[in-house]
Amino acid sequence: DTSKTAPAAISTTTTTPDQDKNKDKDKDSNNGKSGINNIEFIGGILQVHKKYSNLVDSHFMRNVEFQKALIKAFGNTLNALPKDATFVMEELLSKYCDHILSVNKGAVSSSKTSSSDSTGGNLGPEEMQEELNEIAIVLQVLHSKEELCVHYGQMFADRLLGGKSFNDQYEEAFIGRFKKDHGNQFTSKLEGMMRDIQLSK
Repeated sequence: DTSKTAPAAISTTTTTPDQDKNKDKDKDSNNGKSGINNIEFIGGILQVHKKYSNLVDSHFMRNVEFQKALIKAFGNTLNALPKDATFVMEELLSKYCDHILSVNKGAVSSSKTSSSDSTGGNLGPEEMQEELNEIAIVLQVLHSKEELCVHYGQMFADRLLGGKSFNDQYEEAFIGRFKKDHGNQFTSKLEGMMRDIQLSK
């Protein structure tokens, strides 16, 4: 049963006692309560969807019925993942977004994420757009969009107030895509925070 084994199948990065505090801090921020590496786990999910989406495009000429079947299967799998106090998909996705939108966190795309290296350069516009498209698909199929907005909003506020946001245009692109796909009931608070920060500059 994929829904029961997927989280356990993700390998986590171990550290030794003599590693410096900064590495320990980065590990804590990247790992969820269950010990799952958020960046690797969500990056892997996006890679899987991208792989099969490319197969539909190349082998089935972007047939609409195949595309619908892929989205349905993707959604069924994600929503069937066990959800408890130690594993919250909406929180993991929010932390992945926080990672690629934050300064000095590597901003690694799913295509660059690996089990051995989750650091790298900040994403360019084309790579960020590709990430946004994949994240939007995950958000589209998740049932608990309201819960994701809570987690995303908390991390968004931390980025803005702490000066951790890598690029305001990227932040606006994410909010704009969420608004387009799901309405302003999910983005009104985020837009308000963004306006306040921009006015204070």
